[in-house]
Amino acid sequence: MTNVEPQTELPTGPPQDLMEMDEAANPAAMETPDEPPATSDEGGPIPDGVTGVEDPMEGGDDGMPDDAPPDDAPPGDPPLNMGPVTFGPNVKVGEGNGVEVTMAAGADGLVFVGWVSGRNCAYSVSTDGGVTWGEILRVATQATDASAFAGDTAVAIDDAGNLYAGCQDYASGGLGTNFVLLGNSRDKGQTWSDFVRVNTSLDKPWLGATGNGTVLLTWLGRPGGMKRSTDYGATFEDTISLGFINHGTTASFAPATGLVHVAYNTGEDTVTYRRSRNLGLSFEQARNLTDQGNACYAPCSPRSHPIVGADADPTGRVVAITWASRLDHPDAEGDDDVWAIVSYDSGDTFSSPIRVNDNLNPSRQFQSWAAVDRYGGVHVAWTDLRDGGQNATYYARMTDLATGFEPNVQVTDATGAPPNFLGDYKGIDVQGRDVVVTWADTRGGNAGRGIYFARAVDAAAAGGPLAP
Repeated sequence: MTNVEPQTELPTGPPQDLMEMDEAANPAAMETPDEPPATSDEGGPIPDGVTGVEDPMEGGDDGMPDDAPPDDAPPGDPPLNMGPVTFGPNVKVGEGNGVEVTMAAGADGLVFVGWVSGRNCAYSVSTDGGVTWGEILRVATQATDASAFAGDTAVAIDDAGNLYAGCQDYASGGLGTNFVLLGNSRDKGQTWSDFVRVNTSLDKPWLGATGNGTVLLTWLGRPGGMKRSTDYGATFEDTISLGFINHGTTASFAPATGLVHVAYNTGEDTVTYRRSRNLGLSFEQARNLTDQGNACYAPCSPRSHPIVGADADPTGRVVAITWASRLDHPDAEGDDDVWAIVSYDSGDTFSSPIRVNDNLNPSRQFQSWAAVDRYGGVHVAWTDLRDGGQNATYYARMTDLATGFEPNVQVTDATGAPPNFLGDYKGIDVQGRDVVVTWADTRGGNAGRGIYFARAVDAAAAGGPLAP
């Protein structure tokens, strides 16, 4: 077992963007090869013309399908609070060159955050709802080559409160032969298992977890894929191919119904989706949901990737997928906007894209991520440059598809100039009746940027399509 101790970071700064590294070495490296299309575990290709984007409000009088499962609000649940969302004080989680943050929230105030710190993966745990944070665990590359580094953290908490920490080991120093490292803690981060190589893949691992020891690992590549473990990551079942994907995925478990929702980008401009009805043992055929538009790699700084964020409520019935792009849409601003599509029928159909950000001035909004509460309320957080180009984090909530997202709320209580690189992720989750957000902050200047956390009390208790 590994005790959590501060570790010395390597003296070098953040790694060069891997996309840029690969393209510089081989301009054709990022082009889609002539590979078979993504298939289901039954072997069927994605049908031409299948989008899965339809009116999600078909069904009963409440907009739900007639055979939908009951809502999961416990007896005696406090009354809904439909007041405006307000975030509390911003709490600093970690020092150093922190970017590309991920987060998972569990029961009883358990919050787990991961981020890229220099050339290492870094993690911290809070057991009091984010008021205080434990010592930082840093995980370095296991390769010996001087060009090797670690990054792209992924975190998950299963229903029993076990923590899972993923870390991409860029053993090749770029987009060569790389590995996913995985460790777990069964005592809320006090001690950790050894971090071991559990997959050989290029980039962008992601984790989802459920039950007591079930974890789903996904990754990008040629092909990308996913595989499941039911013993805390000690062994894994057979890989399910996702075909060629150049960006990361998401994974949302709904243990009460057995549903798992996985969303990802294909072809740089398409949102693709797969669903499992047996907790990830097998997956249905992939479906292309909607045109995603174009993310701004360059000359935009910080860059924006077409990576998607997604989540589902605990029953798996309401699913939200978000991304940032320049989309040909009547509500588009003309530069990077945040978009979302939502399903109210467990992923059978999805809405058309909805613009989330409400700014009127030309400015970029990107790096969006999503969470869904037990009432079916949708929550989105993102990086926003509307305030004179300053790095800020904003948030919006939607409890009714017909009325769309509520006015945007600023999460950050201070801002700073953005660095050239912020990564691709933003952390947002639901904890009980609250919404929690984490982000890479630059109020201390580029040299002193850190990871921050904030909570909005009762933001996840405003109701929605699953409310009683």
